[in-house]
Amino acid sequence: IAEQRQNMTHTLRLYSQSSCTQDWSCPRKYFYGYCYGGRGLSKGSTHLALFLGSSIHDGLAAIAHGVDIEEIAQAAYKQVFDQLFVVTPGVVEAEVLEFAKEQASLVEGLLRGFYRGVWPQLMRQYPTIIAIEQPCLYKYGGLAFMSRPDLLLADKDGLIVYVEFKSTSSKKVESINSWNTAGHVYWGIK
Repeated sequence: IAEQRQNMTHTLRLYSQSSCTQDWSCPRKYFYGYCYGGRGLSKGSTHLALFLGSSIHDGLAAIAHGVDIEEIAQAAYKQVFDQLFVVTPGVVEAEVLEFAKEQASLVEGLLRGFYRGVWPQLMRQYPTIIAIEQPCLYKYGGLAFMSRPDLLLADKDGLIVYVEFKSTSSKKVESINSWNTAGHVYWGIK
């Protein structure tokens, strides 16, 4: 068997939802972001909406893992505040402080609200946590698709539900309609 494995070659195709949607919207931006120089170019900083969304996502995953909500809320507040409270020359410190407190409080409030309002309802309806951010493999027609759903739950009858932790910084029609083609949600459903 070892000899057979040495003679086998496999083509591995990696698929990135963000690179594909970038290519659909602007092929040039895709090239510079993912292909230029064999790796692509990227900014040295994270966009505010992505940073805040990631902070919320991490807090929601911690809730599912059973971490105490006080620990989660305090850690999320500190993470956001520390990242945003950076005073640079020419910027009014009081304004930076107010913005950092506002955004940190927003993230903390969203996490506490989810924990008190949404999480108990989810746990009543789907009391079994099957997986939290675990890779899942789906094989079909000789291809293998991998997704990493944020949360898989099951009800008392074994019906599995897929929960995706997503947030948005916009309620514009374009943002809402973008969920119709959000590949990462569809790939995780299988």
